Amino acid sequence: FTANFDDDIADQEIDHLQQPALSHLVNEGLKLLPSNESLALRLFYLEEESIKSVSEITGWTTANAKVILHRARKHLEMAINQLNKQKNNYE
Repeated sequence: FTANFDDDIADQEIDHLQQPALSHLVNEGLKLLPSNESLALRLFYLEEESIKSVSEITGWTTANAKVILHRARKHLEMAINQLNKQKNNYE
């Protein structure tokens, strides 16, 4: 039990140390996305709005909001991977 507890504490410390770098990477990735995709991700994940609220705020249909969020997630993943590769090349 003690070993698992110590491992959990170590994992939490590592996560805490990596959080600022991860937040920076996500913010940089959001800047690379088309504005509608960035807006959708910010509303849904950062502002914790529902799909219905996102569609009401933006004027998109619910189906369109879901499609934009799906594309935005894929594009954000690609952008973060690209930024991460660039970062690793400089180190």
